Amino acid sequence: MKKEIILFLFMVFFLKISLFSQNETSIPPGTVIYIGDDEVDGNWPPFEYFIPVAPDQKIEPSGYNIDILEIVAKEYNINFDYINYPWTRVFYELEKGESIQMVLPVSLNSERLEKFYSTRAVYQITPSYFYLKEQFPMGIHIEKPEDILEIGIVNGRVGYNYINFGLNNEDVNRIAKSGRNLFDQLRQKRCAVVLARYETTAGMSLIGEKLLDSDIGYKTMPGVEKEDFHFLITKNYPYGDELRRIINETVEKLDNSGELDKILTRYLIMSEAE
Repeated sequence: MKKEIILFLFMVFFLKISLFSQNETSIPPGTVIYIGDDEVDGNWPPFEYFIPVAPDQKIEPSGYNIDILEIVAKEYNINFDYINYPWTRVFYELEKGESIQMVLPVSLNSERLEKFYSTRAVYQITPSYFYLKEQFPMGIHIEKPEDILEIGIVNGRVGYNYINFGLNNEDVNRIAKSGRNLFDQLRQKRCAVVLARYETTAGMSLIGEKLLDSDIGYKTMPGVEKEDFHFLITKNYPYGDELRRIINETVEKLDNSGELDKILTRYLIMSEAE
């Protein structure tokens, strides 16, 4: 039954793409715009992930952000290609604007806002806490973020920032080296709770790393906002501001029609089916 649902959602998605007619833009037809991503940890499912395809092992991009860009490309008769570098080089090249003109969505800070054009938010992720149902059969119910510290040890990932979870980083035992390691620690009862973003945690099954199963419960962290993610575009590209405009207009159309939510839902259903 799940396979039939997924097939139906794919058919609806591609039907919607065909309903877009090409719009006018000052970007010349057939222009290739190069998008940078991290070669070390570029997988951020369900938003973007890269899968080697046999026999030549070409890396094929997939995910929510890729689908949005395919709609932009079709509507405005342009093309996107992907380049993977170490993350620091991605931003170095983006600032120059020669080999890379854009990066897949990231969170914003003052430095990024000053150096680059940013689009409207194209998606949000949800700060959440996860626990073993065996340990907490009635679930964990808190009214404010700091209440989670009274439950027991709270684990997170090395180098991650948990300010957006409403907590001080010092309050989180940040020792997990990966998502798999984090949830292994939970299942081994080395902590009471782990912190992660729900969408990207569920999405890991799309690349063969299923972190969630029926033994894990989760809830949204109360009293905190979802985190916004935006495409960044170099200011050293003649069509940079125009590229921002056409992406914003396309995302707004998809949002107003309800298609943006449907694209994300399709990938989350795929995650659960894996």
